[in-house]
Amino acid sequence: MRALTHNGETKSLRRWAEEMGCNYGTVKYRWQIGIRNFDMLFNGGDPKTPLGLAKDDIEWLRFTRDARRGMRDEWQIACELVGMSKYKADELRAFLEGAI
Repeated sequence: MRALTHNGETKSLRRWAEEMGCNYGTVKYRWQIGIRNFDMLFNGGDPKTPLGLAKDDIEWLRFTRDARRGMRDEWQIACELVGMSKYKADELRAFLEGAI
């Protein structure tokens, strides 16, 4: 069980995700790539960034770009890597092609 303490309360990541109204899979992914900041785990990204992507998510997409490039479902894979719905693939591509 992965546990996180915030404001004196210790709960599992799954329990925190339920209480914060977040997708547990996304929270678990963020935990696995090393994010430990409570706000980054559950709120994701900088609200000033388009699509709500965290700077860490953008860097991760840059890092994995060569591995995805040329694949038929490249942008759906990119969405999955940062915990976004695959239905936002076109929006993500439009953003990243300008940002990367």
